[in-house]
Order: sequence, then structure tokens, then C-alpha cells
Amino acid sequence: MEENKILEKISIIIPICSSLDCLKETIFYVINLNYPNFEVIIVDNGNVSTNSYPDYFKNKKIRYIKSVPYSKTIAVNNAVKIAKGNFLLFLDSDALINDSNMLSKLFYEIKKDDQVCFSIMFKSADNKYEGLGGKLLIPSRKIKNIFFKNKGEKEQLDYPQGFSFFLKKDVWEKIGGYDEKIPFGCEEIDIGFKLKLHKIGCRLFKETNLVDLGIPQGQIKSIFNDYISSPKKFGLMIYGKGYFLKKYYSMFDFILVIFALFFLHLFLSIKKAAVNKDIDYITQFVKSYYKLAFKD
Repeated sequence: MEENKILEKISIIIPICSSLDCLKETIFYVINLNYPNFEVIIVDNGNVSTNSYPDYFKNKKIRYIKSVPYSKTIAVNNAVKIAKGNFLLFLDSDALINDSNMLSKLFYEIKKDDQVCFSIMFKSADNKYEGLGGKLLIPSRKIKNIFFKNKGEKEQLDYPQGFSFFLKKDVWEKIGGYDEKIPFGCEEIDIGFKLKLHKIGCRLFKETNLVDLGIPQGQIKSIFNDYISSPKKFGLMIYGKGYFLKKYYSMFDFILVIFALFFLHLFLSIKKAAVNKDIDYITQFVKSYYKLAFKD
């Protein structure tokens, strides 16, 4: 009991959208973390069937709530509202924890400086890549660094990886949580900007292990048990990125970046329409850029 008083409650928030397959594998390691005082909030922002929940989903540490479809940001914000912990760990459903002492390590590290957000390092299941933390594509910064050498530039962390990050709940509330106009796609980049505006640090946490089991971003599981793109999610992702750029970037940076993204997204929408035999990819592309240009 004495240990519970010392180790403050941590709320682990896991959004799910289209499939329980990865979560069925990862949740076992979550609920068996070696920490005496935590809760797990699974928030469904899709159409996941609760009938397929395994027995350990009934664990007393787990709470399940539903949110509006196709918006990770609204879902997570709703979960934070009911979270009882003083600290928040955001975890993707395909994040596999290899270190049972992860919460203890995070807690003791953040107690040294609670005005910080930790981006938790991870590797892909096949070790082909690793997630460290975010670096923004800001042309004006690149140009500036040509003329003015910034020694700290390489070490700078602009935003936490959305895959998994950890911070104090009152920090989350101070920055206003996720911007719900960004359904998903670059919501963690928005968090990075908010942290900077409030002079809150963002650091890479390397003292623990996570494995990315790899559900591709913006994709859903088909009836044939493989992952396919969703035209609606594809369009929402385009809009989210563009809205973020308009919100924060200078006009110079915005024009350069959006110009490059426009042709990339156009190419991807045509390619996806051809591969999936679904013209709705192009329709969603047009709708996204029309909304960015004339409605926001």
C-alpha cells in the first residue's frame, strides 16, 4: 500500500479503429506491466466489434469507451477527460512492450522534470526502421542553417512520435490536448508545436523497448484479412496535414511545402484509385484541397 502512495497513477490510453488483431497481442503486455498503480482506457473510434474481446479485456484495470468514427483526436481527448491518472501514456494498439518496468522508468524520469513530454523510442518488428522523434520539414530553417550553423539542430526534437509518448496530465491540459480539426495523420506534430509555444520540452526516451507491429497509417483491414487503404481516411489524412501547415507555417514555408505535397498526394490518389479500382480516392483528394483552400 505504501508503494501505491509513492507511485502516482498513470493512465494508458489506446485508441482503436478497425481491428483488434494487434491489440489482442499487445494488451497482454500492457496489463502485466510491473507498476502498482495504472489504468488502461481503450477508446474505439471505429466500428470494432466488442464480441471478439478475449477474457482479459474484462480485467479490472481496463475501461472501454466508444467515440465518433474516423477521428483519433476526438477519441483520445474524450479518453483523457475520464482518465484518473496524473500522468498519461499514449500508446498505439500495435505497440508491443518488451520491458515490464517501462512505467516505473518513465515515472522516475519525469519526476526529475515534469514539464516535459517524452517520445518513446521504438523499432519495427523486422528491425528495418526505428522511431525516435519528429523533425519538421521547415524550408526556412534549412536555409537559415546553411548560413548560421546551429550545433543543436540535429539534437532538436520538434514533436513526439504519435506511436507512444508520455507526459503529465496537467501539461496536456495546459496545451489544450489534440486539435480536433485534425482527425489523424499529423496530430502529434500539432502537439509538438503546442509544447514549444508553452516552452515545454520534448525529449527522446531511450530507456525502454517498444516494437511496432506495423498497421500502416490510414489503412483498414479488409474482409480478405489484409490491409487496404480507405478513401475516407486517405482524404482526412491529406486534410489534416494541410490544416496543420496553414495553422503554423509561415507563408513562405507553407507555399513551398504544400506545393510539394499537392503533387505527391495527387500522384498517390491516382495510384490508389487505379490499384483499388475506386475513383473515390481522387474525389477525397479534391474535397480535401478544396476545403483547405476555401473553407479553412
